[in-house]
Amino acid sequence: NPKVSVMKLVPGMKEDVLEYLFSKNDAVIIESFGAGGLPTSDEYDFERVIQKANEEGKFTVIATQALLDGTELTTYEVGKKFKEEFSVMETYDMTIEAALAKMMWILGRTFERKDIETLFYTSINNDINTRGEEVL
Repeated sequence: NPKVSVMKLVPGMKEDVLEYLFSKNDAVIIESFGAGGLPTSDEYDFERVIQKANEEGKFTVIATQALLDGTELTTYEVGKKFKEEFSVMETYDMTIEAALAKMMWILGRTFERKDIETLFYTSINNDINTRGEEVL
């Protein structure tokens, strides 16, 4: 399924960019700040856009721009909220390239959220480590 896009979050970016990407795609992978942070305030309404996408059966994956770190959405309240309330997935230590190819492959086979999460978090050739262990 080629309807998967990547959005690199930059300081000052408004949620309308994400809204546009969701209008054209079934999933968006957001390269976020740090452990998986997204701006949340009256000025930045990413929460509304992600909630709407979730309600429309679309998928959000959070990655990080930090080269040597992975995501850990539960580190901060905002990430925890996105993960728990909106079923946002995270890449942990998976590269953006692997996450993109994996989501395209998965969405070419199913749109069942439970199946998508199971497949996404299944390690294929050590592409993801969800337990914080060193991968050799």
